[in-house]
Amino acid sequence: MLTGCLIGLGRMGITHYSILNTHPDVRLTAVCDPQKALLNGLKKFKEIETFTDYRKLFSAARPDFAIVCTPTASHIEIGEAAAEQGTHVFMEKPFSLSLSEGTELVKVAENAGLVSQVGYFLRFHSVFNAVKQILDDGVIGAVSHYKNEMYGRTVLKPSKVSWRAKKKMGGGCMMDFGSHCLDLSDYFFGAVSEVRGSLLKSIYSAEVEDAFFTQLVHHDGIVGSISVNWSDESYRRPYNRIEILGEKGKVIVDRQEFRLYLREDDPRGRFEKGWNVRYLPELEKGARFIVRGPEFTEQLDHFIDAVKNKNPNTRCTFEDASRTDRVMDMIREEGVRC
Repeated sequence: MLTGCLIGLGRMGITHYSILNTHPDVRLTAVCDPQKALLNGLKKFKEIETFTDYRKLFSAARPDFAIVCTPTASHIEIGEAAAEQGTHVFMEKPFSLSLSEGTELVKVAENAGLVSQVGYFLRFHSVFNAVKQILDDGVIGAVSHYKNEMYGRTVLKPSKVSWRAKKKMGGGCMMDFGSHCLDLSDYFFGAVSEVRGSLLKSIYSAEVEDAFFTQLVHHDGIVGSISVNWSDESYRRPYNRIEILGEKGKVIVDRQEFRLYLREDDPRGRFEKGWNVRYLPELEKGARFIVRGPEFTEQLDHFIDAVKNKNPNTRCTFEDASRTDRVMDMIREEGVRC
């Protein structure tokens, strides 16, 4: 039985708590949050140690692993404290505000032999994973270009209260929202060597961007067009869409389906010439417990299995997430704000 702690009881913290609380090989022994009222409410229903200081939690509870769901500004210091205790870490995205500090934490975790994972849950989504397999198998041949879009209604009015509106706290469309989009580009097409024509646009927010647009050039020459906007009220929920053009055809994917067009039959017999469509229910394998979507459970179960097996090569390590941090750094340096 693994013992775990959870640091940060916001929306994602509560989501992760509910999932891990049902895991047969996990016992959550401690939680940390600055709001005592929230901690007291939790203790009414669950026997668990509560802390307002994560350092005291690590010292007293000494958990096998930690789930970190705090704003990005605190990720590095919490990650370093966990590493000092030899505690494996699952950290919510994005990884860090400082590329140099994030790179250093990658080394610290690797040297300590720790399992690390960052919460880019779309890497565990059934439809996106099916398309990842299509790309890896060369079904559409060499990829030349793709379009990667993400839209949502996260910010629809001016606000200075939320941390999402504050640059120093890790707010802004790119860090808090569009990082999922950029991580998918890394997952599908590998590391980025160059960014071009970046534009960061404020719509409601004064200190951060509400939309950004850029082109990514990957190491093997694949070029991607990125369009992200978290202030589009026409979307009820966050929406991702990727259109990928290859020498043998193309694939269009969102969270509900993928549509694959091939110029010739797939030699492996899985797809036919012309259009092939696969829907989410066909591709899901079924999760043991669902909150907000099977992919949230899948990513945590993947992390727990890695901790049990002492396997540091998770599907989204600190190093993987650090590459997305690097791309965001490049976009900020190259981009024009308006």
